[in-house]
Amino acid sequence: MKTIWLTRHGETQWNTVRRMQGQLNSPLTDNGIRQAEQLAKWLAKEDIDVIYTSPLERAYKTALILRGNRNIPVISHVDLKEIHLGDWQGKCVSDVERSEPEKHEAFWYMPDRYVATSGEDFHDVRQRIQHFCEEVIAQEIHTNILIVAHAIVLKSFIAYTQGLPISELWSGIKLKPTSITKSMYNKDKFSYEYIGRVDHYQDQSNYDGWFIDDKK
Repeated sequence: MKTIWLTRHGETQWNTVRRMQGQLNSPLTDNGIRQAEQLAKWLAKEDIDVIYTSPLERAYKTALILRGNRNIPVISHVDLKEIHLGDWQGKCVSDVERSEPEKHEAFWYMPDRYVATSGEDFHDVRQRIQHFCEEVIAQEIHTNILIVAHAIVLKSFIAYTQGLPISELWSGIKLKPTSITKSMYNKDKFSYEYIGRVDHYQDQSNYDGWFIDDKK
């Protein structure tokens, strides 16, 4: 049996203004760095054999903070990149809502029906997650794995491994920056001990990210 830890990167500058990053990047804020440092302390009691991370800077830097001084390999993997938002990348959520209200509505409320004008849709991300689970998780010889990625990638991972359709991708708890999820993997099946905990937060008002107000 393997233990799979899942966490989102720390807060970024674009998160604070609700600007959509996708596969672009903005730096971690001072608060985002603190979030990662607080999670690193919280995870210090856990045996972690390997860290897989998105190669995007905000996730990779978070992964390095979480590793700290421990001798843990950090491996970047393209399947863990955030959804490519095409022409939306770099735009504020409010601007997208005004310019393409129907696509915006589908993105947040009917993810299975969202069709990207450019970039990826949620089906594309699901395929990446399936590939990662089959080619990395299933084959990994280590038993304690930490994954550092992004909101939509992690929501897609959780939905896929719980057998949920893409239409239910946004269901469940909101994944705040550096929130931690613990999953157990045994005989090709995943179970979850908890999802999206932020026990390590010293300030419970930490910013949620770029989600619209009522999305998870």
